[in-house]
Amino acid sequence: MCKRKTSNVTQEKKCWLGNIKQILTESLGLPEIWNNLGTRLTGKHLGIINTTLKSVYKFQWEKYINRTDNGPMGGNKLRTYRKFKNVFMTENYLSYMTNNTARKYFARLRTSAHSLRIETGRHTVPKTPVDARLCRHCNKIDDEFHFLLECSKSPDSVTARRTFLNQMTTLYPDFTNMTKSDQFIFIMAADNEDKCMLLQSFIMSLVRNRGSL
Repeated sequence: MCKRKTSNVTQEKKCWLGNIKQILTESLGLPEIWNNLGTRLTGKHLGIINTTLKSVYKFQWEKYINRTDNGPMGGNKLRTYRKFKNVFMTENYLSYMTNNTARKYFARLRTSAHSLRIETGRHTVPKTPVDARLCRHCNKIDDEFHFLLECSKSPDSVTARRTFLNQMTTLYPDFTNMTKSDQFIFIMAADNEDKCMLLQSFIMSLVRNRGSL
């Protein structure tokens, strides 16, 4: 029955089986598997499908995250994310950050799912140009870099930042020799437990003093 049904599928026919045919024959380049759907698929066939799906998805992910085209207002939501996310993998901070709330805020910060003006300015009508999405206190672009390393809205935030940076320098002596941009990338990578433990306390202090994220 399966072979009879597959033989009736054409490229023009839009149905779930037609979609499977397109995925196997075009997207994955596995027409031989489609042509043999009338027989039992072996573990080898399923392994090939699984491996090919992952490979194609990873290729598309890398292509998308590294795209350089901007919108008419100069916006590209991935311009910050790709600075510290360049490998498709589960991030270590998801395991190392034991404070669930801090982990949630940090995930928002990494993925631009927050209320900083660099993000909210994308949704105004008309869209606010990137260089006009300013912190209301500092008059600098209110982005993730500014939130972590610059904003002086609250004296408590300034104190928390100084403490955090001193702790980072103690753990990583070369940290103080980095440029601010490199420090930001190093922090946002959050690739080991010690860094994550310091970072989650710092994030909670910044959010508490700002009021939201």
